[in-house]
Amino acid sequence: MRRLIPLVVGVLGGLLGVASGLPAGALLGSLGAVVVYTMVGGQVGAPRWLRLPSRALMGAAIGSLVTPALLGILVRSLGWTIVVTVALVGCSLALGLLFARLARVDAATGVLAACPGGIAEMTALSQDVGARTDVVLGVHMARKFVLLAAVITVATRLG
Repeated sequence: MRRLIPLVVGVLGGLLGVASGLPAGALLGSLGAVVVYTMVGGQVGAPRWLRLPSRALMGAAIGSLVTPALLGILVRSLGWTIVVTVALVGCSLALGLLFARLARVDAATGVLAACPGGIAEMTALSQDVGARTDVVLGVHMARKFVLLAAVITVATRLG
């Protein structure tokens, strides 16, 4: 029962994040609430049985965003899609290996920390391959907060 407390805290934080109008409020609100909970001594970790259903829901949510219109855009811009993807993956791999060396972590941890996937996806993948989930999560959290702050600042000035 105690292992469910972080989940309840996360759901409440997510609801608060959405209600407050925070960009990516469900994600950042739940993340922030659970971080605060663990920093004040709360038990860390969600039940193991929750991994599969949460990953399946995440996959379904992402899959539901793929539409014929999106596929049409990708086909029309296939050349640039390939160029951007190869460049992004190449740079991410190089930065990940550099990060691994400088931070003295294994290569899998470095690459997963530097790859531009979402927090949930990269964290889940780090658990699957035995990388340091704490490092991967920490780098992605920092990236997400900096990215959102930059985007909000630029969007506010442009709009």
